[in-house]
Amino acid sequence: MSHRSSVLLGIVFVLTAASNVMADKPSDSGGSDARRVEFYTGEKAGDQWVNSHGMAFCWCPPGTYVVGSPTEEPGRYKDETQREVIIREGFWIGKYEVTKGQWTGSDIRNCLASEDQHPQDMATQLKGGGRALRALNEAESKAGVIPSDWEYALPTEEQWEYAARAGTNTRFYFGDDISELPKHANFGDRSYYDTLDVYSNSANRTLDDGFARLAPVGSFLPNPWGLHDVYGNLAEWCENAVTRGGSWVSSAENCRSAYRHQFGDRDSEPFIGFRFVIRKKQR
Repeated sequence: MSHRSSVLLGIVFVLTAASNVMADKPSDSGGSDARRVEFYTGEKAGDQWVNSHGMAFCWCPPGTYVVGSPTEEPGRYKDETQREVIIREGFWIGKYEVTKGQWTGSDIRNCLASEDQHPQDMATQLKGGGRALRALNEAESKAGVIPSDWEYALPTEEQWEYAARAGTNTRFYFGDDISELPKHANFGDRSYYDTLDVYSNSANRTLDDGFARLAPVGSFLPNPWGLHDVYGNLAEWCENAVTRGGSWVSSAENCRSAYRHQFGDRDSEPFIGFRFVIRKKQR
């Protein structure tokens, strides 16, 4: 199927640059192991910080890049117009997609995620994401974890693509060779095609990532800034109700860094989820 056609108790401690890498996997406790941590900003791209709920974030420093895709890029759509974007302030972005175990919004019935390490699907951008972010901001602010002028939020499209590209300008952060995608993403591949699912007819019948549907977060290689699953698994809501990154049902071409798809902010789908950012509050 083509999308195109369709997270405080304990001793206070400081996380320093020397101890940035605290978690290679997200906490599966849903915040029950909450601890007090001290907030700081990163020094270089890919520095890591783990919040009081065990959610790992990677630092994206200020910089400039070109959003969109060149006209000759295979699989390109006309809404991928290239333009230079300046990221004036650094921000943190989730190392992983928000998991079922970390979800702070309302309970979601009939979701595809069945394990705590699965990314949380079937939440709407406006209501589901909004409630989860309010709960997270209230908890972290009350605990004094994040400064008053910072917030958890959905990324803008520009922040998302900047983080996903991680300094690259090719179709994918690993280059242009689509045959490398199974090392990096859970997408609509042969294993999905073999399920004979209603949307599987458009799946790639040669490439195989080993997962027919959702994969535990962190199952694939990260991008140069340490982010997992920026391509595939679940497409990710941005603050304007556009999803980025493709999903487990997406064609390989629709996992490109520049690919984007507009949904309604009340839509809920088993192939859409979230990756939160921590940024200076927008004026």
